[in-house]
Amino acid sequence: MAEGKLGITNATQGYDLSGIGDYIEAIRANLIEKAIVEMRSGKEKIKETVDTVWSGKSADIYKKNLDHDVDVICKALTEAQRVLNQSIWHAASQVKTIDENIVKERGV
Repeated sequence: MAEGKLGITNATQGYDLSGIGDYIEAIRANLIEKAIVEMRSGKEKIKETVDTVWSGKSADIYKKNLDHDVDVICKALTEAQRVLNQSIWHAASQVKTIDENIVKERGV
């Protein structure tokens, strides 16, 4: 910038609340839900393999424990998504408040 000239370079303006919603949806659909689907699919493949190579009470208990563990993990992922959503929306509301109050209107 030339000396004596006032300017703003590489500045951004505003914020995008709809973009935040899109971002949250992308995380949910592309990360959390895919992880849950993969966990459940993997669990079924493991159970199929167990059925072909192992039988008896221990195999049944193993599969029951596997079901439980995958359910716990999937619930934890869903809860993590909920907490992440809250955190992102809270941050967005703070940005909105800052944006609305960064410059105060003078009494005219």
